[in-house]
Amino acid sequence: MYREAEGISHNFSEIVKEALSEHIKRKKIEKALSTTGAFKDLKETSVEYLDKMRKKNC
Repeated sequence: MYREAEGISHNFSEIVKEALSEHIKRKKIEKALSTTGAFKDLKETSVEYLDKMRKKNC
């Protein structure tokens, strides 16, 4: 794998940086998608819910 990366660029640090950046981006997207529908049964608006949570935690 190192030789393949070296064939693309001689700056290995830059390759690692780009790969890590892409990996983090994918993980953020996966995390966001995993919450889809999590609040579908909520009986209040998101603003009402957040206000209630803020009051509860104060």
